[in-house]
Amino acid sequence: MLALLPHALGVCPPGCVATTVDLKSAGRTMQLFMPAKDVAAENEAIAAILGVDLETVTGQRAELDPFDDAIGQKLWPASVALSRMLQTGGLGGVEAQVKDRDVVEVGCGLGGVGIAAALAGARSVVLTDFQEKSLELAAAAAEANGVGDRVSTRLLDWTDPGGLEEWDPPDLVLGSDVLYSKQLAGNLLDVISALLLSRPRDRGRPEAKAMLIDPPRRPARPLLPELCSARGLFWGGELPVPEADESGTVLINILRG
Repeated sequence: MLALLPHALGVCPPGCVATTVDLKSAGRTMQLFMPAKDVAAENEAIAAILGVDLETVTGQRAELDPFDDAIGQKLWPASVALSRMLQTGGLGGVEAQVKDRDVVEVGCGLGGVGIAAALAGARSVVLTDFQEKSLELAAAAAEANGVGDRVSTRLLDWTDPGGLEEWDPPDLVLGSDVLYSKQLAGNLLDVISALLLSRPRDRGRPEAKAMLIDPPRRPARPLLPELCSARGLFWGGELPVPEADESGTVLINILRG
């Protein structure tokens, strides 16, 4: 059993529970915080309201769990896989692509991917989400993992991003399980395009890019090549993710056109 890093013993915010993510790299773990949730009690209440047996409710909610909680305050398998990739250098050196870079995570939820980027040596990380609660939990987790000095948070609604041209241009945009909505996919790509194109080209620095990790059955994934082309971005195809527990999870590189 892996021991927690000394700095990972953070204070859990009120009304939340702590969870430890095994990053599978030199004994490193990461601590994240999520709202406390009594699933068993919720199932019993739903069964009573609907007048059905508890076993039916429990089974159906288990089937829906991968699509539950649209505000993202849960531990998504894709975010765990990308967090591990950032530590292990999977798929040809992902760790090298984040070290000493300025990073923005879109749709950060609990903030695991951005915090993992900071642990892997990112120079700065901005965690973004449209929910203030998510950003509060992510900021607390950044402090708990000892990277609060390099991690900041910022509200970002993909449908109304406003003022992206005023942001410090990132080297790398990260996102995990963000292709869940056909309606929002275009907005997300607008945000990614604005962030990537905001940095002037510099032959002395690696080209700005986005790395998205997406599990199977997400509806917006097939739209990505066309959405990228319409915005002058280059869709780099899909690569399998050895670190993912869910088969069919892929890494997608998006580059400036």
